[in-house]
Amino acid sequence: MNIKKLVIILALASVISLFGFVKVIWSINLAESFWPALALFYLSFFLSVFGLASLFNFLWLVKIKKVNDLYLKIFKQSIKNGLWFGLVVVLALILQSQRLLNWAVFLSLLMVFVFGKIFFFNNAKK
Repeated sequence: MNIKKLVIILALASVISLFGFVKVIWSINLAESFWPALALFYLSFFLSVFGLASLFNFLWLVKIKKVNDLYLKIFKQSIKNGLWFGLVVVLALILQSQRLLNWAVFLSLLMVFVFGKIFFFNNAKK
């Protein structure tokens, strides 16, 4: 599969997940619902953030920064960055919904993910 098809598939999946997120917001009362509805909300939100962040990261690296590397390698890096960003955003949102998020917790969460990304990135190079 070439890179153009992968980017189109990622864009379509992001739009579909965004429509799913909007559908969840409009059709489910999250204040009075049980855990399946909340899980659907967080899953659709994660998929939307993950897809859009990956797509924007890929376009940023290719079009604006003009990174001279294989497009597939840049695409993989964008997917990893989108995954990390989506996890941080959703975990922060879950903590905020439980009234557990403050600036120290958020900075700790951010540091854990940054060090985790550095650790996994360095192990992947070896």
